[in-house]
Amino acid sequence: MGTLQEGPTVQDVSNYHCRKQTQMLFRKVSDKLKWNLHDMELLMDVGCGSGERSTKYITFLYPRATEIIAIDPRKELIAEAKKFNQYSKVDYVVADISDWDSLEMWKGKVSHMVSLRYLNFVLDQRLAFDNMFHLLKTDGEVVLLFPTGAEVYQYIQNDTILVPEAIERRWDREMYELLLEEVGFTVIEVSDVTSESFVYPSEELFKEYSQKYILAK
Repeated sequence: MGTLQEGPTVQDVSNYHCRKQTQMLFRKVSDKLKWNLHDMELLMDVGCGSGERSTKYITFLYPRATEIIAIDPRKELIAEAKKFNQYSKVDYVVADISDWDSLEMWKGKVSHMVSLRYLNFVLDQRLAFDNMFHLLKTDGEVVLLFPTGAEVYQYIQNDTILVPEAIERRWDREMYELLLEEVGFTVIEVSDVTSESFVYPSEELFKEYSQKYILAK
């Protein structure tokens, strides 16, 4: 008799949709920035989480990267990344893009940077952009992908949740472009990225899954 195979979990399905979106994004990056032709000295993944949705993909996409530093302030996710998504060139580090003390060792050393689906959880995005700028080498490049909607915060409303200013004020593309230029970046393109909708089986599962990523007071 065969064994009964369990179906995919909510996280499996969510990760699948995120990977598809990541593939679409980096096809565009290859066309626009030619990263696939670059010799990367230090590639940094900001807000790497467990490594499943971003670090794992860029590790195989950019084999010419000498070193990949993947950072996240959530210790439990870094531990998960080291256990399940560890690669020879990747160093997972507990560090916060909003805390310069945890970043200073890489000042001016990062040649390429990515941050995928993380900045919408960062409370002070102005500070995050400024820190990113100072981490990059001269002529360094960064690719950012993050939702600007407030769906997560609309469903998880209580006094333990801090809502980023960008969400409260509903910053649009023009606002983000202005902020990046004020920090010192030369903005090559700010555009919308379409993605498939993912429907959670229940509101309870959505809340439970999202709480893992929301920053508490």
